[in-house]
Amino acid sequence: MNDIVLITGGLGYVGGRVAKYLSDNSNYKLRITTRQTAVQVPNWLKNAEIIHVDLMSEKDIKTACDGVWCIVHLAALNEIESYTNPGLALSVNGLGTLNLLRTAEKAGVERFIYFSTAHVYGTPLQGIITEKTLPRPVHPYAITHKTAADFVLAAHDRNALTGIVLRLSNGFGVPMRPDVDCWTLLVNDLCRQAITTRRLVLRSAGFQKRDFVTLLDVSRAVSHFLSLPVDQCDDGLFNLGGECSLCIIDMAELIVKRCYEVLDFNPEIIRPVLLPHESSTMLEYSIEKLKSTGFVLNKNMNAEIDATLLFCQNEFGQKVCLAMNKTPAVSIVIPTYNHGHFLKKCLQSVIDQTLIDWEAIVINNFSEDNTIEVVNSFHDPRIHLVNFKNNGIIAASRNKGIKLSRADLIAFLDSDDTWYPTKLNRCIEELTNDRDLVCHNLRYMRNGRYWKDVKCGPAKKASFNNLLYNGNCLTTSAVVVRKECLLRVGGFSKDPKIITAEDYDLWLKLSKKRIRFHFIDEVLGEYLVHETSASKAVLRHMNAGLTVVEKYFDFTSKANIWKHLKLRRARALLLYSAARSYQQNGQKMEALSFYWKSAITFPFILRIYAGVVLTLLNATIDDSRAFPTVQ
Repeated sequence: MNDIVLITGGLGYVGGRVAKYLSDNSNYKLRITTRQTAVQVPNWLKNAEIIHVDLMSEKDIKTACDGVWCIVHLAALNEIESYTNPGLALSVNGLGTLNLLRTAEKAGVERFIYFSTAHVYGTPLQGIITEKTLPRPVHPYAITHKTAADFVLAAHDRNALTGIVLRLSNGFGVPMRPDVDCWTLLVNDLCRQAITTRRLVLRSAGFQKRDFVTLLDVSRAVSHFLSLPVDQCDDGLFNLGGECSLCIIDMAELIVKRCYEVLDFNPEIIRPVLLPHESSTMLEYSIEKLKSTGFVLNKNMNAEIDATLLFCQNEFGQKVCLAMNKTPAVSIVIPTYNHGHFLKKCLQSVIDQTLIDWEAIVINNFSEDNTIEVVNSFHDPRIHLVNFKNNGIIAASRNKGIKLSRADLIAFLDSDDTWYPTKLNRCIEELTNDRDLVCHNLRYMRNGRYWKDVKCGPAKKASFNNLLYNGNCLTTSAVVVRKECLLRVGGFSKDPKIITAEDYDLWLKLSKKRIRFHFIDEVLGEYLVHETSASKAVLRHMNAGLTVVEKYFDFTSKANIWKHLKLRRARALLLYSAARSYQQNGQKMEALSFYWKSAITFPFILRIYAGVVLTLLNATIDDSRAFPTVQ
């Protein structure tokens, strides 16, 4: 029998712990796959090799499966990535698993262990859940894992190989590396908060129940299934949990207790008040089927929490302290005015960044609400509050933040927007020596719900002429830029005539100086679309855009009929954008009026007429490339 075990995603959160356990407690030769290239074998792995594998590449998969006895398949998009891009999740989690499975069959692989999720049973988990419970996945992460698992079980049923599907509940524990994407998971997040802020901030009253299982027991379960005789694998489907259903508040209190035992301090627990609809429901995530095969849980939760706290102390505690004494990697400028009800979520999304080395500068225009209390409630030394009178010009607040910043990189974040946890890491990764500014896609939220994803870029649309004649293709909360580039062009213009289009003006100034733009085709944050029917706001934005366009057209203009036609087209697009805003606000007559003005200005834009038809039909337009970006 071949003794090579292939672990896909073996440098990830769960995969790293599984690989480490098998390396220390078995004689298997390990072959670890990763999406990265030129990765060295870490010193905590022995008898192992690392290879680059793209699950969409038949050649890569064939090479990976050569001579392999068993595959432990963990490589997949995580919950946030799956939610952000369900189509890609279906490709990677579903089709990628099918590709690997088919190649494994052809290569003579005997066993295939696939990690699925307990959330295939629905969200939230409640009641008694066994393998016979009807799956009702609702999240793209769970849906795509259910699809992949069905392929594995089908292969098992036709005896193509021994297929085993493990529906994992809430695995927790110390990762093998600090940069592993695991810090949004509940226990890990709370442990990191305890170290970096001396507080545990819950996002609810904490009465929801979850089943928790240590990564040690997860790793032991994999080892158990590697040696389990085929006749005991039954139909191949097993729940993998810890027989430990706790409310979130109970887990938080346990972490506080372990902090005191291990690190001699008690972090404060902060949580919202109990809402009428919140209650604790019974949850029993049964692993009786797994136990019937002879597996016994270790259940040493305290040891796993202790190890995670010590890991956080070593990796993050020192870094947060050092961040106060050195230049941060990035300065985040957050202008705000009377947005206390949004600011808490905004700042929490900054706290949740996988990148630790940042400073946030909140420029408060003397808000009259609870803004100051919200900022002070975080007790994070990386967050700085500056009270500054901007006289109604947000550009002045942003420029103040730029002036006060200590980092070489500047990120902008409006106080009603939020970022996904990997945003800063991804942007800094992409901001290489030949790039000065990076921008990513955003998810637009309306009335608290998903509305649409807006694609920024691509780079060819960020040239000076394209920006001038075809419109804005960037959004401020999605931009990270070198500070010296901003200083070179004098920052944001404080001209009151271009309020709401000052960002568009800045991109034009930067492109004119041949600043190098780069776009990340990923959704890394959320933009809050406010419901408003104020005609003055729409007109002000349109007029600001016209002022910007005409300002730069004067600079480039020659007695050339084509350039004047381009100017008319640019004006028409701004009128079209105003019409679209009116339509989305339900102002039908105003929308039709501005569609008409747009057509009169430049009649050769087909989308104008589509807008007229849809307005008459009371339909909506999904045009994420309108001119310019509405702020």
